[in-house]
Amino acid sequence: VIVADAGQEPLDITIAEAVSLRGRIVTDDPRIVIAGLPLLARPELSPHTGRSAVADTDAEGYFEFEGLPPGRYLITFGFRNVEGVEAAAGLIPIRAGPFEAGGDEVSVEVRYGGVIAGALVDGHGNPIEQRIRVEALGLNEDDQKDYARRYFATSKPDGTFELVGLVFGRYSLSFDPVVERASTALRGPRTTYVDNVVSGTDELLVTMLEGIAVHGTVQNEKGELVSGKGYVQVRPTGSASGGQQAVILRVGLDGTFRTPPLEPDQAYVVHAQGFAGYGHTTLEGISPSAEPIIVTLPGAKRITGRVVDDKGAAATGTSVVAYAIGVAPGTTGFRGFTYVGADGTFELEGLG
Repeated sequence: VIVADAGQEPLDITIAEAVSLRGRIVTDDPRIVIAGLPLLARPELSPHTGRSAVADTDAEGYFEFEGLPPGRYLITFGFRNVEGVEAAAGLIPIRAGPFEAGGDEVSVEVRYGGVIAGALVDGHGNPIEQRIRVEALGLNEDDQKDYARRYFATSKPDGTFELVGLVFGRYSLSFDPVVERASTALRGPRTTYVDNVVSGTDELLVTMLEGIAVHGTVQNEKGELVSGKGYVQVRPTGSASGGQQAVILRVGLDGTFRTPPLEPDQAYVVHAQGFAGYGHTTLEGISPSAEPIIVTLPGAKRITGRVVDDKGAAATGTSVVAYAIGVAPGTTGFRGFTYVGADGTFELEGLG
């Protein structure tokens, strides 16, 4: 953007000529060719907002980004664990920039990451044919969860699974049955967790015992069914809200929800929020059962007000966040967010 005053001397504006960034994807084994790999070039100084470009590697592993403004760029790929992009499976970048566009050919160095693979069986040793969503979440030296190392896969019909491209280290694994919308089954293999699995493990045998779902309906204080953009979260009592053991559910048009089968002897917290026109509600001590539960949402309340600076002028654009006081352990307490308007007023809606 160029700002100029009317009537000033003529401006000399120079537009930089577009350049290309060429190179090749290489590994420590020169016999391996990485073909058909989708790539993204992002400006080093503004990787999230600057002008980016895409390219694919050719049959020899070479790529070319065209029409770039001069500058230095980071090259990323990743489509990691997205089904259908086989070329990216298992690859971890070692040296991917920054590279100067318009210069000599560059080499993007990659290596294949670790693998965790195995088989899923039921309590009788039979393969689990149902689709299971597998998540690997990294563990640090102090056993804290490392969300920067998070990988996903889906089991195959023969009960086997494979997570690829893992940075080497320890992982906590979760195995979640995929609930098909057309299914009405309440029983089946339950969500299972396995901790301290090292990348490179390729014969892990996981037994998924039978569980039963937490299911029910969401309604208002008049007994009318509620649906929409809100969600229901079900998590074991004492676990963190939004953590690895939490199940986040959308509510159907008929106001119903259903978790995957869960451990029958475990108590759960059921929390519903985000439904337009309603507040939030929490049920505790819920056990999985064939009997449905009813989650009743209170009518929404709101907080309105005005924000001014020390001179009494409207503090336009200031963010206003609402947190509940005295919330249950493991929850954030976050309830609403808005901005101050041009006249200094704000309104937080949908508060319980």
